Amino acid sequence: VAGDGQPYCGVRGQADVEIDKGRGATLLDELLRRYQIRSDARLARWLMSRAADEYAVALRPQWITTWDYSARMRTTSD
Repeated sequence: VAGDGQPYCGVRGQADVEIDKGRGATLLDELLRRYQIRSDARLARWLMSRAADEYAVALRPQWITTWDYSARMRTTSD
């Protein structure tokens, strides 16, 4: 996962995945609370209206590597 713009950092790896349809709606509700999105907010209502189609995805990393080239990308004006 990495963006195309500066600071040119990212992560790459390989993982085993577990997909759990039963926890999708519960996890969505937890995420809305975690990011303090009120249940009556337009986004929350829209997401929860589709909760039956949500899945929980768990990644169990086998290996991970990261990179960060931000120090190389700094200009003299930084």
